[in-house]
Parts: sequence; C-alpha cells; structure tokens
Amino acid sequence: MNQLASATFPEAKLQMTSDTATMIATWWATGKTLTKKAAVYYLIIHEGQIAASITRTLDINKSTTSRWIKKLIDEQYIVQSNNFIEHQKEMEQVRKGSVSLRFKAYKPGPRSIEMENNITKLRANMGVHREQAVWTPLPGGVMPVIDIHRLDWNLPIDKNGARGGKAHQFDIQQLERMGVRPSGRVVRGWQSFTAPEIETEVGTWKVHFKRKVKETDQGLEYGDWCDGHPVRLTMPGRMPVTAEEAMDEDSIKQRVAKVLWDLMGQLSKEYGWTFGFPKQKNSQEMEFGVSRYDPELAKEIIRRRKSGEPRMLPMADGITADGSHDLLKDNIVHLDAKTGKQAAMQANPVMTLDSLMKVVEGVGENVGQLASEQIEIIEENAVNTTTRIADNMQTELLNLIERMNNTYEQMIVREEERRLREEERRNILWNETFEADRAAFTERMGRAITRFEQSLRGRGISLEDGQMILTDFEQP
Repeated sequence: MNQLASATFPEAKLQMTSDTATMIATWWATGKTLTKKAAVYYLIIHEGQIAASITRTLDINKSTTSRWIKKLIDEQYIVQSNNFIEHQKEMEQVRKGSVSLRFKAYKPGPRSIEMENNITKLRANMGVHREQAVWTPLPGGVMPVIDIHRLDWNLPIDKNGARGGKAHQFDIQQLERMGVRPSGRVVRGWQSFTAPEIETEVGTWKVHFKRKVKETDQGLEYGDWCDGHPVRLTMPGRMPVTAEEAMDEDSIKQRVAKVLWDLMGQLSKEYGWTFGFPKQKNSQEMEFGVSRYDPELAKEIIRRRKSGEPRMLPMADGITADGSHDLLKDNIVHLDAKTGKQAAMQANPVMTLDSLMKVVEGVGENVGQLASEQIEIIEENAVNTTTRIADNMQTELLNLIERMNNTYEQMIVREEERRLREEERRNILWNETFEADRAAFTERMGRAITRFEQSLRGRGISLEDGQMILTDFEQP
C-alpha cells in the first residue's frame, strides 16, 4: 500500500520526519485559521495521510478533522479523487490505520497553488514568532475574498451533428421524469425549460433549454428546440478567488472553460445535444466583486438610493460601487470591477503592488537577459555574416574570373569563325564578280568581232602592187 500511495501521490510519505512533525504541530497549535488549513492540507497532500492518521497526528477529534477537511474541499484547495477511490474498491485495498476499512483519497484542487504558496511562506517564517501586519479593507482583520459573478453562457449547437445538433425529441412526460420542466410563460412562441442543476468544482449551475411552443385550444403544443443558442448555463452563486488568483485572469478563464467543457459533455451525454464552441460575445462578461469597509462611501450610496439616483456609483474606469449583500448598514460596500487586477487592487493593494513590482522586476530581468542574449546573437550573426560575405565575394570573384576566361576564349573562337565566314563570303563575291566581268568582256569582244566581220564582208579586196593573198600560194 505504501508503494501505491507513493505512486498516486508522488510526494506522499507515510512516515514523517521529526522536523516535519514539529513543523505541523507548531502550525496547528499556534496558527490561526489559514495556518491550520495549511497543516491539514500538508498532511493530506504532502504526507499522504488519511483522516484517521491526521486525527492521531494532531491529537484531535475525528469530527474536527472532518470539519477541516470539508473546509478545504469547500474552498477548492483539495478535491476527492473519485476514480482512485473506485480503483481502490476494485482492488479491495485499504489504507493502513483506517478504522472503517474505507478511506477517501484527495488530490490538489483548483486553488492548491495558493495553499502551496502559503505553506512556502510558513516554512520560510519558521522561528519568527511575531505577527506580520496584513493590510485589509475589512474590519476584524478579515482578508477580503474576490467573488466572480455573472457567469452566464449561451451554448450554440453544432448543426453538423446528429439531428442538427439538437437534443432528442422528448415528450413532456419524458422530460418530467428527467426533471426537465417548463418555467415561465410563453414569449413570442418560445418557452424556457429548467433542467436539474449541475454541481461543479466552481459552484452550482442552472440549466435552461428553449423550445418552440404553439398555443392551441387543447393547450400547449410543443415543437422543436431553438436553432441558435438553445441552452443557457447560469451560476447564480459566486466563484470565490483570492487577490493572488485574481491577478492571473487567464488562469481563471481556463478554470471556467474547463467547467464549461465538462458541462457540455454531461448535457450531450444526458440529452443528446451536440454543441459548438461558445463565444464570449454571445454571453455576459464576468465581473470581479470585492467588499470594502468604507463608512463615507456607504453613506453616499445610501443617499443615492434615497434620492432615486442610479444604484451603481462609478468610482473609476471599470469600477463601480453598490450596496450588494445588504451590508450597507455595517458600512461595507461592494465594488464591481471589469478586470481581476482592478479587484485585486481594491482587495489587497499592498499585495497587488508587490506582485506588480515583482512582475516589473521579472520583466526587467527578462529584458536584460534577452538584451544580452540578443547582443551575443547579433555579434555571432555579425561574425558569421562577415565570414559568409567574404566567402561569397571570393566565390563570386572566382566565378567571375572563370566566366571572363570562358568568355574570352569563346570570343576568340567566335571571331575566328566570323573571319572565316567573311573571307569565304568575299571569295565567293569576287568569284561571282570575276565571272560576271569575264562573261561581259567575252560578250563585248564577240560583238566587236561580229561588227568587224560584218564591216569587212561588204568591202572588195584591192591589192597594192606586189601584195599577195594566201590563195596565191596554193600549189598547182
């Protein structure tokens, strides 16, 4: 069992050291509510103890142990590991020291980080016995808790799903057996149905469906479900967070998104809905509220109520004050803020400013480290770039020289070819010219001889004294 506990809870140790036992005993004996919670939380999560072991370790009653564990569960510091418990039942294994042979396993809850931070502070302050001054805007030293409200979501359906994303076509009797009943009156042919509430880690959610209704003489005739956003989820209660948690608004939105995803899966499984992705613009923007002790502001809000002025008193950009929770008679007003940082500043400005300063310091350190890294990267890149430029220039120069050599040789070859072609062309031209001149000369000479012969034919031959002709030499 020891091995199983260590495997399930990595930091579990069934046998505490003497220093740890002394620390836990000191927290429980001398601490206030938060410190006692830290002691029980540490024994459950870090030491892997069950309720019976905690009772013996702290030497308290079983009912006291159960009460403190319930507080941790209600405030979301721990949650039951139901799957692990079922696994243990199947394995028929129990924890050593369990009187009833049954036990409940717990794991860190959504707000466990806050408790871990408190444990870190308590361990750091071991040996310091003076109280630390904590600024609080509430009487009695009560630490204000920020409440998140207006968690109201309209869920769209996926029209590509089965039945166009809509639920099964239950009749009224089937819906009654499932706990889904009509609520309110018919408005423009639509009526709202209230489904059973669903418990989640952040609170209880109400579920509403919208369905088409037709009024007839025989009564109401129910039609199909709404096409756009037929399901509405509202949490009438308030989701408590600390000022530290409110500083990380993204983490809160992730918690809400996880709950919405679980709700959508449960509604799909039970009623057959196929949902799309809900969008904030189709739902209400959540608000952060915090109570503050301010007699003067409470008197002003009471005066505005009596004079008929708007109930919401603007305090700053995104912050309004009103008299919610009926605490005005105790001079406590309720502030609504749009962002978690605004609410944290009203709830605990000292812690908020300290957190912001740490963020600024962290950003400064990160910027300095980033600048140093960037400078090193720039220097490395400059060296690498210079080397690459020199290598590229050398390569380009060699390529250029090679291309020039190749070009010069090619130019000589081309010039020689051109010279040969030109010489051949001139020879051909000269031959053609010579042949043409010779033919013309021959033609002219022929014409001259012909003319000469023609001129001689018409003339008689007269011999001078002593002149002979060829025929005179003929032999007899």
